[in-house]
Amino acid sequence: MKRISFFLALFVTVFACGLVNAQVTENAIVLENLDGEYSPGVIGRNITGHLTFNMRVNIREDVVKLAGYTSGFHVYSPDGATWEPGIVGSTIATFASSSGNFNVTSVNSFSADGIGADTLGFNGVAFGGGLNIPAGGYSEVAWFIDLDLDMANSANDGLTICLDSTATYPPTLTWKWAGSAANYPPAGDIFPTHSGPHCWMFDSIPNIPPTITNAPVDIDELHCAEFEHDFDATDPEGDLPYTFILVSGPGAIDDESGVWSWNPGLADVGNYVIEVAASDPIAGQGPSAFVNVMVGNQAPVITNCPAVEVNAQVGVDRFVDLNATDGCSDVITWSIIGGTGAGDASVDPNTGEVTYNATAAGTFTVEVEATDGDMADACIITFIAVEGAPYAVVIEKDEGQTGLGALQGQFTTVDVTLDAAEGPIGGFSFLIVYDASALSFSRAIVDNSPFYQDCDWEYFTYRTGANGNCSGGCPSGMVSVTGIAETNDGPNHPTWDCTTGILFQLEFLVSSDRNLECQYVPIRFFWVDCTDNTMSNIGGDTLLVSQAVFDYQGVGDDIYSLNIADPNYGFPTYLGVQAECLENPDPNKPTPRQAIGFYNGGVDIICADDIDDRGDINLDGVAYTIADVVMFTNYFIYGNSAFTVIQGAAFPIEAATAASDVNVDGLTLTVADLVYLIRVVIGDAFPYPKTVPVDVAYTNASGVLSVNAPVAAAFVISEGAEPVLLADNMEIKTANVDGVWRTIIFSTEQGATFEGAFLNTNGRVNYIEMATYDGAPVRNLEMPTDYSVAQNYPNPFNPTTTIEFALPTSGDVSVKIFNVTGQLVQEISGTYQAGSHSIEVDMTNQSSGVYFYKVSANDFSKTMKMVLLK
Repeated sequence: MKRISFFLALFVTVFACGLVNAQVTENAIVLENLDGEYSPGVIGRNITGHLTFNMRVNIREDVVKLAGYTSGFHVYSPDGATWEPGIVGSTIATFASSSGNFNVTSVNSFSADGIGADTLGFNGVAFGGGLNIPAGGYSEVAWFIDLDLDMANSANDGLTICLDSTATYPPTLTWKWAGSAANYPPAGDIFPTHSGPHCWMFDSIPNIPPTITNAPVDIDELHCAEFEHDFDATDPEGDLPYTFILVSGPGAIDDESGVWSWNPGLADVGNYVIEVAASDPIAGQGPSAFVNVMVGNQAPVITNCPAVEVNAQVGVDRFVDLNATDGCSDVITWSIIGGTGAGDASVDPNTGEVTYNATAAGTFTVEVEATDGDMADACIITFIAVEGAPYAVVIEKDEGQTGLGALQGQFTTVDVTLDAAEGPIGGFSFLIVYDASALSFSRAIVDNSPFYQDCDWEYFTYRTGANGNCSGGCPSGMVSVTGIAETNDGPNHPTWDCTTGILFQLEFLVSSDRNLECQYVPIRFFWVDCTDNTMSNIGGDTLLVSQAVFDYQGVGDDIYSLNIADPNYGFPTYLGVQAECLENPDPNKPTPRQAIGFYNGGVDIICADDIDDRGDINLDGVAYTIADVVMFTNYFIYGNSAFTVIQGAAFPIEAATAASDVNVDGLTLTVADLVYLIRVVIGDAFPYPKTVPVDVAYTNASGVLSVNAPVAAAFVISEGAEPVLLADNMEIKTANVDGVWRTIIFSTEQGATFEGAFLNTNGRVNYIEMATYDGAPVRNLEMPTDYSVAQNYPNPFNPTTTIEFALPTSGDVSVKIFNVTGQLVQEISGTYQAGSHSIEVDMTNQSSGVYFYKVSANDFSKTMKMVLLK
């Protein structure tokens, strides 16, 4: 540590500045400026680095030659300031003119007080006869004195460092620029002046800390999303790096990037203030920015509050399954908060299922609340309670063996159950309707009916045809079912122990049309006349008819709405027995008793996604892979047995079938699906497009198949020799299964299609299916390879018949009809496209006999005979 103590007065530095080629009036060395000076006379103590003294050399113009010089400077502190390393680190001293150079030949550093080097001495000599001073003299910053020191020591605050001239050869305190008297008019050596001493005080620079620049006034968000704001800051001095500080408030801030984040929960809903600041290593922490943070919440919304009255029976639990959504996915809790009227109401706090049991007939309300613990929504359910029917017959809401819905293309059974009864019954007759486009009725069975298996009922039958017992025959979508406990007085009799249970089961085949997936297909009781949907007591003297009809609402179990029957609506109806059936003009005959509640049901068709993802043919959990393509192509060769190798799937055939509708046209296991699956696998298409069938014409010339438009794949079933691929850019898979050849033609190359002749079947073609490159199914339009005319049908005919002909190319066609004398009796003509066509001929105005018809097209004609028989 260098400490130099000279007790000298501090004064303000005086700068003496000259310019090159300016008039120089004296020989001098002056301080031009100090690099690192914060303000006149002040050095920033907290800036670390070099202090550079820039020295200007002035030589008067009357100095002709300069042969040499000696000068010196020393650094000291008059009041004990210290610095490191305690001495001038380096110096540069040259000056020149156009007539020569004046070079430094010696720079000496030594100590003036014997402690450490603090003094620089400069000695120079001219080469080439000395330096010729140009007109106007010389004035340049030629010497640089660097002081390399660490000024971070706060003990120096208020103390002083000085620079002054010194003699290079003590004790002489003068500078001398040497030369002969002849060269320096007036004669003698030159003694340049110096403006020093120059002194500076150490002081801390008043550094300004960084300031937050983009703080918002408010941050207002829902608690369900992470809060985030990217703060910025500026520093007037550019002090980097500066850091960000979360002074107070929730969340956290990245000290480098300034990103503040917070993930509040429901318990954090409310108002907060965050205080954010930035800090630099010199000035420290800057002023704080304050931001209001408002954590909001979104109330739950009950989505299915009944808009109309809900019907109920007295003494019977009535269920309403409420649902609610919460924008922040908060846990919803349900509770009963009010209501009016007689009855017991409860709600499952977790699911929202409301249970209401009316204790009396009337109109009552139940108010249900869904809350997330902070906000709530309410629903008022209005119940209309009626006296319950003593008997209840229920058609099951069937969900198939999966519990998720009935499988398409598979059989499912629907129970019809006597769910409540005040006593044994002696028989029933029900008329049930269903949607024949979604369900195909197979049979009605009593294998699981306790009435027939345990209680020895004797008679059961069902009808769906013209000979049925539903007033003129059962149309499609309707089945009549009849059961009788005892049909004769033989040795066996019913036990009459069965009062409730399955009466019978209806078996249906569920349609494979994938447009029906996820649908609920209703099955309902239907009334065509007074005999439909009735039961008898065991004595046969009382006919039980409908009191009320309930429709399944489509959500949850046992949730029904009551159809209040209009007794004057008339037949046919879904609304129950009509008034005409209850009129009894003969007081000696019993009147039907309204005592049955009928509950309609139906079938849930499973959603394909509940079995497997679309495109995942092999059910390995990864859709649209080459393995799916391989298994799909195997299906076309080996049928459903290609799917039996799938491991771990409860319903491999059904699941693979559901997954195969990749082009979403509602049809499964088609060539169009295979084409689109391949396109998705190779990256040429995206999943799930909608498609429409495309018309493509094909020809079959002695087993050689050709198409007139680009096709991407084909599936062919043929008989004969092994088929041969003719399309050279396609792949073929073929196998003989059960005596027929099953052939799939496809390609896994991007953009691959074929056109023209593509397969020689070497035999008879039984089936052909094709698809375009877009995955669209093809409507196959078979094109004839030659002209032909078919025998009319029917033949003989009266009075109309149909004539068919085939054209390999389009053109004008005429059909002429002649009688046996050759007279033209009728002519039909027009322009037809290539293909097969038919026309109808009406011979109403002709008499019975033999006629001839001649078909002419282009250069072709053919005549055939037909017979009109009246």
